[in-house]
Amino acid sequence: MSKNNEILEKYFAEYKNLIDDYNLNEISKFLKKLKKFKKKIIIFGNGGSANIANHIANDFTNASKLRAISFSDIGIITCYTNDYGFDNWVTKAIEYHYEKGDIIILISSSGMSMNMVKAAVKCKRENKYFVTLSGFSKKNKLFKYGNCRFHINSKSYNYVELAHMQILMSIVDLVKK
Repeated sequence: MSKNNEILEKYFAEYKNLIDDYNLNEISKFLKKLKKFKKKIIIFGNGGSANIANHIANDFTNASKLRAISFSDIGIITCYTNDYGFDNWVTKAIEYHYEKGDIIILISSSGMSMNMVKAAVKCKRENKYFVTLSGFSKKNKLFKYGNCRFHINSKSYNYVELAHMQILMSIVDLVKK
């Protein structure tokens, strides 16, 4: 076996261990909520997680026939960031765009992005239904919150982001069935 194959085997074995660790009960709980859902899904992420939010919003809408929107437009982000600060832009976007009964999804690989954490605190305080996806330490600030909480036990951004995408895409696939 070549050195590259050994490296690849180790890489995918580590990722497979993360997959084996997915909380199927949380996925099932979220899936059950979406099966009878009639409002819209609002999705937020920073960096790579913003790209996940965009992709999943499109898939929820196109494949699952659920209304979904991702807030990653640079105009909205810079407007709200300029007026309210980076840590508060997600909270403000929710305040302006949330309608009773909507679902909010907050994605942060580290679980320490204060804009996501502050939004989670506000959602909890206001009894909004929301989902969090995080990684790194289970003691991260975002993992404490959410009606459904997904945590990936890895410090690798790539593994965490791949896992978040896989979890959300599996939900998309299962909603449309």
